[in-house]
Amino acid sequence: MQVYPPSVEHLLKRKPIATDRVRTRAAIEGKTVLVTGAGGSIGTTLCRLIGQYNPRLLVLLDISEHGLYQIEDDLRSGRCAGIEGEDGFEQDGHPRKMARTQLAPVLGDVSDSKLLDRVFDDSPPDIIFHTAAYKHVAQLERQPQAAIRNNVVGTYNLVCAALEHGSRRLVMLSTDKAVNPASIMGASKRVAELVVMKMSTPDSKMTSVRLGNVLGTQGSVVPRFLDQIKRQSPLTVTHPEASRYFLSPLEAADIVSAAAWLGEGGDILVPDLGEPVRIVDLAKAVIGSFGLEPDGEPAVVFTGLQAGEKVSEELFGRDEPSIRIEDCAITRVLSLKRELCDLCQSIAELEALSRSRNVDALVHLVCRLVPEYTPSGVLLNELRS
Repeated sequence: MQVYPPSVEHLLKRKPIATDRVRTRAAIEGKTVLVTGAGGSIGTTLCRLIGQYNPRLLVLLDISEHGLYQIEDDLRSGRCAGIEGEDGFEQDGHPRKMARTQLAPVLGDVSDSKLLDRVFDDSPPDIIFHTAAYKHVAQLERQPQAAIRNNVVGTYNLVCAALEHGSRRLVMLSTDKAVNPASIMGASKRVAELVVMKMSTPDSKMTSVRLGNVLGTQGSVVPRFLDQIKRQSPLTVTHPEASRYFLSPLEAADIVSAAAWLGEGGDILVPDLGEPVRIVDLAKAVIGSFGLEPDGEPAVVFTGLQAGEKVSEELFGRDEPSIRIEDCAITRVLSLKRELCDLCQSIAELEALSRSRNVDALVHLVCRLVPEYTPSGVLLNELRS
């Protein structure tokens, strides 16, 4: 179900990114698949799409009880088997159910290594799609230890479990905020990219997928605009020139699921997202789609950038070697040289610092791991106080 006006997607000014779903089905069908963050906005769309490919077992891991209940209930009932752009319905109009797929819901946290050991012992996954992450930039600037524990330590624990139990593939959802990060959220995802990149092996191929903003996800800009319209208040935009790369939920799910065969291991896949879209243009498109007039009041107000936010995002770092994948609107970022032993030791230190809430040492270590990271003034002031 769409949660944003159809006219908004026209702003992307590019063709939707298409993947080879036949090859994706071949990679997933009959396999045991684990999705972390299965109850989240992107995780649910991904699970709906994966369900079409008939995995033998789909393990749903989420920290949200409500989110986990909702996606399990929907998948079991077949209500969400048919998603936009996908033939998910029988000829009589009833939703197609996943007849050959078993579901295993797990309520828990990816940073809980003992829980992961139990999950992997019970149902060793062939393929792991790791979408679980804390992502709200301004909120995490005030709680950096939570960003590190969930986004870095959680990813490291998952990667270790995958290696120990012989998983063949791991795909992690990353973000353009990991490029030259200005927030602890972006820096934490960059460290997570390094973990996935450097711990990949020929037998357990691990790949990250670096995306922009996904339209309509929880906490994203379009739902906020719709809520403001409902309350008949002006739409708030941080900066007149603020822009972001956008893609639809189905595009995101398609690209992430295709990484199960596109990824070579130790790489980062970056889709061609065209030109970035100004947030103010997005706001005006939402206003126009409802036929609203300002009636003498400002339709859009500028509130200023929040802590950790940038005016614009980037999809590639300055020194990242990359190659365009043939016949595909995706570029592969290749592995960088970095000592694995140093990285693993640093993750252990980050976990200890996050548990002790030693934010000063935590941020300094993140800066050493990600030299291009520039902490925000809010976070630096927090360290000085």
